Amino acid sequence: MGLSEPVARSVRFLAVWLPVAVLLSLLPVYFCYLIQAATGYFHDDGVYLVNGLSLASGHGFRTISLPQELFQTKYPFLYPALLAFLWKLFPAFPANVLAFKLLSLCATALWSYMSYRLALRETKSTVLACWIAVLMLTLPWVVFLSTSTMPETLFALTSTASVLTFQDGQNSRAGWKVALGAVLASAAFLLRSAGLALILSWLVLLLYRKRWRAAASFCLIATVLTGPWLAWQAAHPATNDVVGAYYTKLSYEHKTVFSSPDATSAVRAFGVNLIGALATICPLSGPWLGPVGSALNLLAGLLCLLGLARYLIDCHLTLPLVWFVANIAMTAGMMFQPMRYEVPLYAVSLILFVSGVSLVFVRIKVRPQATVLVLFAVCAAVNVSGSFKLRQITLQQGSPTWSLARLDNWRQTMQATAWLREHTPIDTVVAANCDPIVYLFAHRKAIRLFIQDNYVLLFDPSPDKLPLGPPERLKNHLKANHISYILMTPMKCYMEAPFLRQQLASLMRAHPAAFRLEKRFTDPGFYILSVDPGKL
Repeated sequence: MGLSEPVARSVRFLAVWLPVAVLLSLLPVYFCYLIQAATGYFHDDGVYLVNGLSLASGHGFRTISLPQELFQTKYPFLYPALLAFLWKLFPAFPANVLAFKLLSLCATALWSYMSYRLALRETKSTVLACWIAVLMLTLPWVVFLSTSTMPETLFALTSTASVLTFQDGQNSRAGWKVALGAVLASAAFLLRSAGLALILSWLVLLLYRKRWRAAASFCLIATVLTGPWLAWQAAHPATNDVVGAYYTKLSYEHKTVFSSPDATSAVRAFGVNLIGALATICPLSGPWLGPVGSALNLLAGLLCLLGLARYLIDCHLTLPLVWFVANIAMTAGMMFQPMRYEVPLYAVSLILFVSGVSLVFVRIKVRPQATVLVLFAVCAAVNVSGSFKLRQITLQQGSPTWSLARLDNWRQTMQATAWLREHTPIDTVVAANCDPIVYLFAHRKAIRLFIQDNYVLLFDPSPDKLPLGPPERLKNHLKANHISYILMTPMKCYMEAPFLRQQLASLMRAHPAAFRLEKRFTDPGFYILSVDPGKL
């Protein structure tokens, strides 16, 4: 029996206006994140700011915060170049942080629209496409990255826009679409190296469709646009410094499963990463539901996988599918937790989730679209409520967060950088996990304290493991970089934190005369040590 006309009209009204209500309710959360002065505490965001400042000030593409001012060969240049442009327009720091964050937020708005267009093309449902675009905006990683100084949302925008340009056929318009897709895919690669998966996906699908001329055209355009960065990366040396290698292209060598101790370890790491990706690739909820949310996200991942299988069995190979598979394979092959790197795939994963739900529900004679819409609406409402919890933590700590765990308190961080600026010589080298912050706010050269073995850190179950190496490695690092002060922070969202504290404590016991406590703060996790490298 169909719905009566008044009921149907009410359902249509809710379907249209509920997403608007969700977006309006999110505004206080996004605004709160946007206006926070905190930046650089994620570390990558700080390095990007330093690279942009280096370009804007005429120092070239370097990480000028480091003692050696190393050439930047780890992160592609496009996002730092955009930041450099903003540094030129708004040179007053930290007031210009708002401009940097607005760049990410504007990219998110456009990415959401592109995700809507992609979902509409794949699902043929305006209402479903709208809810997919809106649900994405309620997820904690999206909120966090949309108001950060990192290239993720710009990367998601250019990648999704490139996927949308793919068009079947050999007509002249399809040729222009291929050229535009190549430009956008190249831009994605120049924002983040993960864009390589999109470039390869384009080529694989064009060759699969036997569109030889389009494949050659795409390859030529991508090569011309990305070639200068690859040439720069190859031409500039990295460093012999063990910790400094983290900031250069050498970092990639130690972040893949190929850097595992042996083949068995590599297979184990790859398998664990695949399972982790399955549990996080299609999040319907954030951390606020605890184990229930984790179970829901795992179920969503399984249904997403089922939707993928449905497409493949039907031989309906599309660019979103190839890109999705390529990204998952790439992420599973890396030695880090995948959540942040899966964000650009959220629209595709939700589309596959809808396909998987449809396959299951049709067999049990339940209307799949209505069920999915109700689920999306409930999840969006729960996520909005959870976002206000993150907003409260953000207001308390001064540091926008994607997790219920409290990040380092921004006010304490600023007190620490002020002390370093006022009580240390101008040529001081500081070691800190938040080293870009030290440079930007204290105007002192700085470098992180450690380099980790990601396999040992993430996959080795040994109770006595040393993912940061023995104390001797820290000792050599302090001496090699002439470090005279150490700023310790809580690092609550870093798995390396307890191992770093253990490593430093062991070194201090072995060489007590080399260290002196200079400053404590209200939060006992913050303190500053002076170091005498000559006594190590």
